Amino acid sequence: MIMKTTLPIQVTLVLIVLLASCGKECDIMCINGGVETAECSCSCPAGTSGTYCQIIDEDGGPVEPPAGGGPSDPDPTCDILHLGSAWVSQATSQGPAGTHLANEVYWSLPTDCFLTGIGVNVASDDVKMMKLYYRKLEDDCTISSQMSYTLGPDPSLTPEKQFTAPAGHAITGLGLLVENNNVTRMKVYFCELIEAQGGGFVLGPAQSENLGNSNGLELMMTTSSITGVSTATTVLTGLGLRAQNSGIYQIEFRLGRLQAL
Repeated sequence: MIMKTTLPIQVTLVLIVLLASCGKECDIMCINGGVETAECSCSCPAGTSGTYCQIIDEDGGPVEPPAGGGPSDPDPTCDILHLGSAWVSQATSQGPAGTHLANEVYWSLPTDCFLTGIGVNVASDDVKMMKLYYRKLEDDCTISSQMSYTLGPDPSLTPEKQFTAPAGHAITGLGLLVENNNVTRMKVYFCELIEAQGGGFVLGPAQSENLGNSNGLELMMTTSSITGVSTATTVLTGLGLRAQNSGIYQIEFRLGRLQAL
């Protein structure tokens, strides 16, 4: 009989440092009595695509734009901004819990795509097959049909556990239990994409689905367990796994942020 010991788990996060930006230049010509004059120094609140300036006349009132109105912001465009990677791992001879290990399988989704489903097969202390389902966030803020990609040493294998989120939802967390070289439990967290005021999407409350037995999970990570990211906008844009000693030893997420510009 193989005895399992609950090991300390540490979530490690590596983020790319991002400069605050409103997405595009904010040097917009001011309107002064219908005449374009000097450049304004506009401030761009986080998440906005630009701000038009307004000149104040000598009486303290705003100068009206010429007939027909001033410029207006275009419809927002959507994308997913890469944030970095986070992982959770068990202690091994290579280091304590939280040490980054080489993934046996890892795949980054195409640009502006988010994870919507996962299938896994483990055998002989290796992740033999991983199938990822995903959808693309289009520039016009629509969501594509679901696609999939299978990888691993034996991609023809059938997943031992598999889950796909309902349409309009994104995967935000994963927990696994491997016993005797079989995936015996998978727990998946997912959130609905809800249209945000002003364009784009935010994520609704987390939901979860359990597949398999009721035993505990060896490893689990969700976006809510990762310091420094917003659960309202963070999706998974890639996934890596490592099995070892008849168990799951590392889960790695590639992270992205939903945004509208």
